Amino acid sequence: MSPEEVEALKKDAAEHCNYVLVDESEALEKYVNEKRIQKVYWTNSNGIRYTWGPDVINFATKYSKPWESHMNGKTNRKFLIPNEKFRRQLLKKPYSKGYAMMTTHVSHKTKGGWRLSRSDPHHILNFPPELLELICRFALVLPEEALITPLVITTNWKRHFSQPRFEIYNRHEKNEDPHEILRFNRKDDKGKYIQLRYLQVPAIDATFMRTCKTLHQIGSSILYGQNKFIFPTEGRKLGWQPSAVPCWFGGDIGEHRPSPVRPHGETWWKEVNAGIAQIQQRTPVTSLLGWIYYDPFPRFIHTIGPQNAAHIKSLTFSGVARIHDCSILNCGPRCPQDLVRSLRLYTPFIQQFFKGLQTLTIYPLQDDKSDEGISLILGRPKSLAEAMTRLLERSIMRI
Repeated sequence: MSPEEVEALKKDAAEHCNYVLVDESEALEKYVNEKRIQKVYWTNSNGIRYTWGPDVINFATKYSKPWESHMNGKTNRKFLIPNEKFRRQLLKKPYSKGYAMMTTHVSHKTKGGWRLSRSDPHHILNFPPELLELICRFALVLPEEALITPLVITTNWKRHFSQPRFEIYNRHEKNEDPHEILRFNRKDDKGKYIQLRYLQVPAIDATFMRTCKTLHQIGSSILYGQNKFIFPTEGRKLGWQPSAVPCWFGGDIGEHRPSPVRPHGETWWKEVNAGIAQIQQRTPVTSLLGWIYYDPFPRFIHTIGPQNAAHIKSLTFSGVARIHDCSILNCGPRCPQDLVRSLRLYTPFIQQFFKGLQTLTIYPLQDDKSDEGISLILGRPKSLAEAMTRLLERSIMRI
């Protein structure tokens, strides 16, 4: 960065960044640190020069498939499909420069760090059990206050393309992946300086679980048993929603978009039992009942399987306890899913699959529309407290 650009940056930092009672040099330091601007140098009170460098990534980037577009002539929707088959060999060894930098000095010299024999004392399965668990926890377990929201409903429709992922919540605030700052001693024609670089660390890195069955079993019990999971319902609407989008499977299936309507009326128990049976039998995803396919909670159970669900010890649900009459004339599909009805639907699944559950937390939200003059449902609760009391007495206490 040229001297003129640095001077302009100083003035911009001092004038527009709300740094009160500091001169331009101090404002520059604060501004550059906040934005992590590279190639800008500053000197601290001890006379040491600093600058920011590029981030260091210590994990391999995900395998990226080459995609091609496919047009469904019947619906005029474009879908993205991979133009080559997935191959496990593509996942054997990470390719990122950050990973190469990290492993330069720690790889096993005689065998390149790969495929140690089971009898080798350095083989990870020969570590003491408590050390092996500590390593797995470091890679798989979030801090105590963090919760995981699994996002397993995906689509290859180009307009709403998404892949399996998860979000991390610290109650009401989303967390970014953890990081730390690395310091590198550098030297240029003006003398010595320290380069600061962010070390990006994935919040959860489960890639090692693919290496063998033993690590997969150990990792699964830790990943699901020592993390907390949250399923918010306030973001889901009654009508059409991004999570209920179609997906192209090709072949005889083609475009798949089953009905997301939940069980109701006299067939409620019959459909719930059918959904439980589909999860137990690991029914193919394209054969799932529509509401199992699109509802995040039962779809999550189907994705991880009953064995992993049994490891989970902490579940959290949040959403609006809806008590107003949600008719087409009043609000229709704009209203969020009712937390109370969702939990009544989920209760049989929790009873069946979450045998190791220790903590069930519910964060009910007030129904704001009940204060807007919209009529309440005849015979239904008239307040949040009454709605939650009925839920606890009729459903939750049975778990």
